[in-house]
Amino acid sequence: FRDSVADHVGALPIVAAYLYPDLKEDVDIGKVLPMLALPAIGEMTVGDVLTVTLSNPQDEINTAHRAALSFLPPVYISRYEEYEGYETTESKFAHSIDKISPNLYELIIDKDIAQARYEHFGFDIIEAVKKDRSKMEWNKFLLEFYDELISQIEARFH
Repeated sequence: FRDSVADHVGALPIVAAYLYPDLKEDVDIGKVLPMLALPAIGEMTVGDVLTVTLSNPQDEINTAHRAALSFLPPVYISRYEEYEGYETTESKFAHSIDKISPNLYELIIDKDIAQARYEHFGFDIIEAVKKDRSKMEWNKFLLEFYDELISQIEARFH
């Protein structure tokens, strides 16, 4: 039903590189690219879970965070903590890309498969996509891009 962690992580730098030139923000793409891969270290250990399906997503995030820190070389720990802190433009861009990429996937996979996946987890695909919108509010371009993405997903699924 879902893309693998490897598929997800592999798509992130492609989406980031594509959207980066239009940001109009001071973002160091060289810091962002490793940030995109680092959370997957924990997810590969504890498994990737759709946080929208959890009653307390912070518990799952904390478990993945601890797992990642136990495997990361020391040189990457500060970058990972910067990502988790969601304070710098780099961490905000990385979080935005982490939400945009799987939602782009909804436009290219078979419609029935995408719909079945969301029905399996018991929630509406549009509701789930809109839940991630707040991660775009730090940047006007990304917010407009995401709103257009929501519109296209709505048109496809409703």
